[in-house]
Amino acid sequence: MLISFKQRELGNDSPALQLLRGQVLLTLKQFAGAEQALKASLSSMPDLVKAHQGLSLLYMQQGNYQQAQPHLTRCIELGQADAQVYAQLAYIHVQAEQPWSAIAAYRQALMLEPQQAQYQQGLLFSLIAAGDLGQAQALLKELLNASPNNPELWLQRAQIALQQDNNKQALASIEVALKLAPSNASNQLLAAQLHLTQGSYSRSVELLSNALASTQPAQIAEASEISMQTLNWLIAQKNGS
Repeated sequence: MLISFKQRELGNDSPALQLLRGQVLLTLKQFAGAEQALKASLSSMPDLVKAHQGLSLLYMQQGNYQQAQPHLTRCIELGQADAQVYAQLAYIHVQAEQPWSAIAAYRQALMLEPQQAQYQQGLLFSLIAAGDLGQAQALLKELLNASPNNPELWLQRAQIALQQDNNKQALASIEVALKLAPSNASNQLLAAQLHLTQGSYSRSVELLSNALASTQPAQIAEASEISMQTLNWLIAQKNGS
């Protein structure tokens, strides 16, 4: 089919064939040709929804979120918005650091597909980014009831507690995350810091030792800094006793 397209002038094709050409080229990740064909189909039929969908997907794959947005919006205006369209629009708002707009779009997506975990996670992230911690906690409680063995959810619970200066809840949550994912060096380092603030020195040292044994090169500096903080703290406590 691609060979037959190459043998044809794009401008001589009908909008339907131009759309088909664009969809085929998009599947093959030949973005320049796909963009040209999809735009050609819209020049004759500006309300061709599938062409708008194709261009929005093309720009999303290239990371050109500003260019994708008007095509997603046009799909909604034409009455062809499904959950994926709303979720893609929400993701664009996240990338543009517009959490309230992202919240609205994710809620629309969840109205259509309420059990979609990816959309739930997106809404949770957006609520936290917007500082709406009450709504974030309510959603997180619901997600944890459905997936109590998800370490990422417990980590998010810890992060919310930290924003509320509730170190005890944060520590309890991060410990659950560690039980579910015991080899996560980042979680071990965070838990070590929290135990240090709570006076649990032996547990802090234990976690630091585990983290240093499994840490990745990118985390060496962070792990070393936390280790020095712990050492200085222990020396100060010993001298003060």
